[in-house]
Amino acid sequence: MHLNLKLVDWLTLFALISGPVMAVGVQLWFTRRQEVRQRQLSVLDTLLAYRGRVLHSDSVRALNTVPLVFYQHEKVREKFRALITSFSADGWNSIPVPQQTITNMEDALTELLSEMAKVLKYDFDHTEIKGQAYVPRAYGDEQKYQLEARAALLPILRGESSVHVVVDNQQPATPAPDIHSNNQPHRDHAHSSR
Repeated sequence: MHLNLKLVDWLTLFALISGPVMAVGVQLWFTRRQEVRQRQLSVLDTLLAYRGRVLHSDSVRALNTVPLVFYQHEKVREKFRALITSFSADGWNSIPVPQQTITNMEDALTELLSEMAKVLKYDFDHTEIKGQAYVPRAYGDEQKYQLEARAALLPILRGESSVHVVVDNQQPATPAPDIHSNNQPHRDHAHSSR
């Protein structure tokens, strides 16, 4: 059997076979690109959300994925390395941590976030990222108290200090009524009159 095909027939046959293969290839490339962008957006979103609480576990997890998720972006990885370097500064070993150490870390984080935003085609400036994070004062107070409590407990745990206990021989005060007891009459507030 001899096929007597012209060039146009061969080109048509090639188009029929290669067209679907190329379409699948383009679709896979597009899907992969969208997945990478989504992962990058997720990391940026988490880091922006927790930029006032860098030690939060979600923030730490997101930071640790930056080199992988932004692997093809050398400037982002460079800013990430600068941030990691700021975390190893001697000031972090002091209680309280010196303000300059915190400021250096915040600047490095802001530079990283700014570079990540550029990769994703967002136009944030440095002051927008650094100056407009909402962090309730209670978060800072809580973190401060935890650090102070840890600092106070360390000498005790190391055996360098002890806990002094004073025993008071006075009679205990009248115990508070048991609010969980069923001996109290139940009032139905929904039907009570005012």
